[in-house]
Amino acid sequence: MNPRVFVLTPDFLPEVFGGIGTYVSQLYSCSTSNECTIFFIPYGRTAVFPGNKMVVSLDLHSQISYYGDDPYVYWVKFNELVFDRISRFISDPNTIPDIIHVHGSYFALAAAGLKNKYGCKLLYVKHGVEFNRHDPDYLKDTTMLLIADKIVCPSKWTAKQILRTYPIPFDMPVVIPSGIDVKKVNVTNKSKKILFCGRVSKRKGCEIFVKAIDRLSGVLADTGYSARVIGNGPEEEAIHALIQEKQLGSLIRMDGYLSHDKALDAMAQAQVLVVPSCDEPFGLVALEGFSQGMCVIASNSGGLTEIVEDGETGVLFNSEDFLDLAGKLEYIITHPDVRLRLVENAQHALSYYSWQRVYREYSALNEMMKEN
Repeated sequence: MNPRVFVLTPDFLPEVFGGIGTYVSQLYSCSTSNECTIFFIPYGRTAVFPGNKMVVSLDLHSQISYYGDDPYVYWVKFNELVFDRISRFISDPNTIPDIIHVHGSYFALAAAGLKNKYGCKLLYVKHGVEFNRHDPDYLKDTTMLLIADKIVCPSKWTAKQILRTYPIPFDMPVVIPSGIDVKKVNVTNKSKKILFCGRVSKRKGCEIFVKAIDRLSGVLADTGYSARVIGNGPEEEAIHALIQEKQLGSLIRMDGYLSHDKALDAMAQAQVLVVPSCDEPFGLVALEGFSQGMCVIASNSGGLTEIVEDGETGVLFNSEDFLDLAGKLEYIITHPDVRLRLVENAQHALSYYSWQRVYREYSALNEMMKEN
């Protein structure tokens, strides 16, 4: 008998707002409805999803919004409600989960309570690393790492950073790279567009992207290329001001937030994707660029180096070095034969990243955890 699995997630189909939501939605679409129950906790968002009996929505934000001024009290109250709602869902011993998959440390207190009450195992899927020990998320991460029976992360780099960043004893995380929807795509007849897709923040390197475009403004104008920034975030105003200061309005268009489907559509029409992150636990956007037939130019930071093979499936540049990025970008847009060779190679590499393969690895881990 397959292990009974509960999943705690902040996002699920069809309205996916972040990387965790994309991951969870794709991963568990490979399961059948009787294999796992997904508890979708939308933080203040409307719970809209397909009629699938494995999805249970818990829209709790409205019940505790008045605690919003104190993030720690809000966190505790939120977890109390999650614990209470799931406890009521478990109506008899046959519905007690063997394993709970926790996507996001925000659920740490509820997960600890469920483990203590029902004796279930906890699998913590660690999507990123919080380096700032004064950030509230660091406390949540530490709590979750202490109580988890197994930790999964998307790259070897993330696993090493977890061991270095959190001074607490736990087993080496299990590395399961993220997946991607693998399908035949058009790799030719694409528009001369260079894309940045992601959160507009210092960590994601959007400023590096804009500075590289500024450095290449003459080349881009001569070759007919232009750039787009897809995404929003805390540095949005600063990036907009930088574009105005450098007089790049005719070369860079800021699109703001686009739904995941619309962002993929934009990728499918463009030639080049730049991923200039300063530290990237995995780099799912790079895989999405591969899947849409783009040439990916990424920083040599974090898990990106495990996805992009420099000179074979894409191009790596020195992290935070806009001059190096500009040089690599100029070479790619002026050598279309090289760009197409990299794109073709990336298409062949995608087969390893199918979601079916990822789900099989999770299933094997579930079986092992249940037996032990």
